[in-house]
Amino acid sequence: MEDDKSSSLLAVLLVCLVISLPVITAVALVWILMRLLRKDAGFTIFLSHHKAAAGALCRLLTVVLQEHYRPGRMAFQFVQT
Repeated sequence: MEDDKSSSLLAVLLVCLVISLPVITAVALVWILMRLLRKDAGFTIFLSHHKAAAGALCRLLTVVLQEHYRPGRMAFQFVQT
C-alpha cells in the first residue's frame, strides 16, 4: 500500500515536471522575442520647448547632459512647437 502511494506521488511529480518544462520554455522564448522586437526610439531623454527663454535653458541643459549622460549615443529628441 505504501509503495502505491509513493509511486503515485512520484508519477504526479514527474508529470508536473514534464508539463512545466515546455511551458517555462515557451514563456522564456516569448519574453526574449518581445525584448528583441521592441521598438527603441534611439533617444534617452525627450525635451520639448516652445518659448524663447525656455529654448536657451533647453540648449544649456542639452550641452551639460550630453557630456555626462551615455556618451557616444544621441541623447535627445527635440520638438519645436
